[in-house]
Amino acid sequence: MAAAAAVAWALGSGPFVAWLLHLAAPAWSVMLSYHAGCWLASGAVSARLGPRPAWRGLAALGFLSTVATLAAFAVARAWVPALRHPVPSWERWGMRPPADALLLLYYAAANPWIEERFWRGAFLGERLRRRLGSTAAWLLAAAAFVPFHFAVLDASFGHRLAIGLTAPILGASVMWTGFCWRTGNAWWGAASHAGTDLALCLAYVLWLRP
Repeated sequence: MAAAAAVAWALGSGPFVAWLLHLAAPAWSVMLSYHAGCWLASGAVSARLGPRPAWRGLAALGFLSTVATLAAFAVARAWVPALRHPVPSWERWGMRPPADALLLLYYAAANPWIEERFWRGAFLGERLRRRLGSTAAWLLAAAAFVPFHFAVLDASFGHRLAIGLTAPILGASVMWTGFCWRTGNAWWGAASHAGTDLALCLAYVLWLRP
């Protein structure tokens, strides 16, 4: 039952978030609803990040991820006009100063750990790998991570640009899944994910904030 609940949330979180965004739900309600689902599903299968490696290695990986993501975003702005100015739909969701600062802080602090605990910690943990099989668990950890992010991008930028922007998200998910697969530890992916999310917050403040 717990495994079925985790799989159901992995496959259903994207459509659920797309539905909330279609209703123009506030950003806070969308984020907290998604995180609550990830947290409950992770708890149902006793997901863990694993033993924490040395903090210096995690910090270095996080820093590199921040720099790489911010540089990639800066380059993308030269090619994608929609990334050069505030996104109208974000303002409708409540993403405007000064209220957006608290959401940014919450996102940067909580999102990487909640997502990695679910997508990698749960699906590459012993319980679900034994129940689902290693191949299915790996595919869910890497690929089912994408629909939630596509739903947000699609509601923000439309289908065509959302598809293009989803490609690096899939690449990051495959990389973080590979980290966990090879080390048996989700902390490395969480550190890289944290750096990436921090870079996205900085990009928002620098270029996309109303």
